[in-house]
Amino acid sequence: MVAARRFTLLNVVVVLLVVCFGLVLFMYYVARQRWAAQQQATTTRMVLLYQAIDQFETAQGVYPGYRVTQAIDGTGNPVPASWAFAILPYLDNPEAQAIHQQYGSQGPEATRGQKPDLRLADFIAPGVSRPGPILSFVVNAALPDGRAIAVKVADGGGRARTPVTIAALRSLGVDIAADALPEPVLGHGRPVGEVHALVGAS
Repeated sequence: MVAARRFTLLNVVVVLLVVCFGLVLFMYYVARQRWAAQQQATTTRMVLLYQAIDQFETAQGVYPGYRVTQAIDGTGNPVPASWAFAILPYLDNPEAQAIHQQYGSQGPEATRGQKPDLRLADFIAPGVSRPGPILSFVVNAALPDGRAIAVKVADGGGRARTPVTIAALRSLGVDIAADALPEPVLGHGRPVGEVHALVGAS
């Protein structure tokens, strides 16, 4: 007769480690697949955003400005909105178009000119966009030859905005003085340093 083998504590630990390792690999695979799907969806929506801006220019003859008129209020004064509101009718998104209809100049009196709970990031990357205004500390600049830059400070701070913009313009050959607009770092309200871009630094 062959004696039945018994699981020792070491055997149990090894089995648990193998199972846990398999679960980790599976979760990593699922996360990678989900991230890849989100990237693809965001890329597609970015293309739709570009097409919406292009369609706006075709219809209006100009590109949407940083500030546009959303509607006229009851006193006859224009209600300003960002360029994101202006392109909503041109987005291939029924929800975006409905928001423009409801809160724009043709909307009902109760909602016309009111501020919708709208973030353009939600139409580009729903579920993964960060809270807060998407247009915080954005700089756009265009040159007469058609080249352009756009600068977005990822952490929402404004100190890096000017140095990075200057560095980007210099990389395009724009002549800007070496000491142009250094961004001061304040300590207790007094300058204690400056922010300089490392882009293109030698």
